[in-house]
Amino acid sequence: NWTGFNDYGIGLLLRGEFAGADRAFELVSRLAPDRADGFRNRARVAIAEGNIEGAYGFLEKAEKLHPRAPQTAWVWGRALQEDGRYDRAVQAYRRVLEEFPEDRNSLSHLGRTLYLSGQMKEAMAVFEQVLLIDPEDRSAHYHQMLTAKALGLAGLAAKAREAYEKYKLDEEADQVTRSYRLGHPFGHRESLPNHLHDLTRPEEGYRHLPYGGASPPKVKQP
Repeated sequence: NWTGFNDYGIGLLLRGEFAGADRAFELVSRLAPDRADGFRNRARVAIAEGNIEGAYGFLEKAEKLHPRAPQTAWVWGRALQEDGRYDRAVQAYRRVLEEFPEDRNSLSHLGRTLYLSGQMKEAMAVFEQVLLIDPEDRSAHYHQMLTAKALGLAGLAAKAREAYEKYKLDEEADQVTRSYRLGHPFGHRESLPNHLHDLTRPEEGYRHLPYGGASPPKVKQP
């Protein structure tokens, strides 16, 4: 089943295991040659590895299978943005937003690309859209601060900086929890964004749960 290999590849990609992810997505392309998923995701791996030319090759193959797919357009945007081809990246992100107008990820990248290309007023408008969707988006507050400074809007820049400071990640949190996680491998693993579970046996860390991770006791029928 190609979907299983695709999901597995995405998991590896998120873990930074690019070689394994690429092999999984190559299998997806073989098992589902009429779908763009394999080539599109191989392009994502190539971007993560800094191989922009390779990403373009995979994206062209994905485009032939499913022209103008918004999912592929998003990856086009990422590749073009990394390549400094900002005008085309803007077009790609706008293609995604034609079908998903409240896709915060695409809006954030669009705003960032507009900022990098010097289109400050347009970038500001996009960051305002992001904050309407999520008022606590720290990246949007940060880029709004930078854009406001570039436009000479000192008051707005200060307000955006204050919001960014409020919502940014607590850099000291990792140090606070470090000693606990060193002594609790199960808890440490659960704190990681991407991790694996062995589903074939109960785990040590489940002892604090009811029944210690084992099967619940059978209830006698009246």
